[in-house]
Amino acid sequence: MTDEILVNVGLLDTRIALLDDGRLAELIFAPAGETALAGRLYLGRVTHVANGVQAAFVDIGLDRSGFLPAREARYADGVGAAGERPRIAEAVHEGQAVLVQVTKEPIGDKGPRLTTDITLPGRHLVLAPWRRGVSISRRIGDDAERGRLAAAVDGIGGDGGLILRTAAAGADAGGLRAGAARLMAAWAEISAGLMSAEPPVCVESGIDPVCAALRDHMSPDVRRVVIDDGDALGRLRGYCAGALPWSVDRLQRHRGPAPLFDSHDIEGDIEAALRPRVPLPSGGAIVIEATEALTAIDIDSGRYTAGADAEETALRTNLEAAAEIAWQLRLRDIGGIVVIDFMRMNGEGHVARVLDAFGRALDRDRAPVRVAGMSELGLVEMTRRRLREPLAHLLTEPVPGIAAGGRRPTVAAVTSALLRRAEAEAAALPGRPLLIAAAPEIIARLGDDDDRLTQALANRLGCAVTLHADPARARDDIRIGPA
Repeated sequence: MTDEILVNVGLLDTRIALLDDGRLAELIFAPAGETALAGRLYLGRVTHVANGVQAAFVDIGLDRSGFLPAREARYADGVGAAGERPRIAEAVHEGQAVLVQVTKEPIGDKGPRLTTDITLPGRHLVLAPWRRGVSISRRIGDDAERGRLAAAVDGIGGDGGLILRTAAAGADAGGLRAGAARLMAAWAEISAGLMSAEPPVCVESGIDPVCAALRDHMSPDVRRVVIDDGDALGRLRGYCAGALPWSVDRLQRHRGPAPLFDSHDIEGDIEAALRPRVPLPSGGAIVIEATEALTAIDIDSGRYTAGADAEETALRTNLEAAAEIAWQLRLRDIGGIVVIDFMRMNGEGHVARVLDAFGRALDRDRAPVRVAGMSELGLVEMTRRRLREPLAHLLTEPVPGIAAGGRRPTVAAVTSALLRRAEAEAAALPGRPLLIAAAPEIIARLGDDDDRLTQALANRLGCAVTLHADPARARDDIRIGPA
């Protein structure tokens, strides 16, 4: 479980690192000053019904229309009005105003993915206004606790449904009822606003991404939350005072000489998470390769020769790989089909030991997973539901002209890294003017919007900043020093 949370607030983005046993386990990115699209509620207008793909396109006021599959349109006219699995033409029609929620961010030229199955998340509960009854997280396995929780919220969801999250385990009945009341009050306010809303319009933009991270990940196991920005710390304290009062004393401001992520070597962990090869303790490695259809993971024993024979080597390497693969799936947020090529084993019970170790390691992952058994060739097939955009897609992009495998840092990722380096340089040379030399596409990103970022950077650093666009520099070749 997460035991420490680090929050790095930059000019372009906020990065939230979740640490497990002191090691980076998950990384959440949020654009500075914005909430993510996922989770937002929009009153949209259906612009096109595509019977061929059984989906509708909905204008929600963004550059690209949202994509609403038929199976996600079943609540378009209220509770179950269109049936559980309607055809798209039965669920919506062109010109119809429809309340939708974003479930996936836009990717490339694809617009956001939408659903009409609205959910309002809280710390312990999720309100699903169009559903009925109470659902309980499968991760709460104790039957007595499930029964207690169901009894605690019985009859308090009004006309809607309630979902008890994993964090609800052990929560007292009074707290659960208070949480449900807050969610129902929020839904009542949204419903009232819909009466005068004209699509397309956002009717609920969600909460600050850092507050959302604490809502979803803060638990008694988290020893501290360290933030390197005073304004963000103030917002967090205000949120926690109302929603998580027991956690306020665990919020801390980072004041060390080194940047927050550098002091915990998070930058190195991020770089390592973008490499295909991950070393194992005994000298072997796992190799992760993503394709269009699936992610393939191979286990290499390397030069590990300890033990009596090859069987012991295979078992030891596979056990180490099982733990590391589970960790990397979570850290990189790899989703979809995953095929793992474990080393061949013939010893009695060895396959069962590896699969058991893999299952226990996956228990730390919040994402739903399904693992098939091991084939005679040592292959394990599994699926994992992705929680957000994969780390590799957030920070890198395919290199033009290279068919497969070649990736490079995105302009946004390089620009964010440049800004962080500039802050470190300014701290080492307080008050001295800085010269930043980089590729023209990076400098252009800094000079957008009437040099707003450049001025904001100078204000943040407390010094004058000069930008130099150097066509001879590669995208990730940056120089920062005294002007």
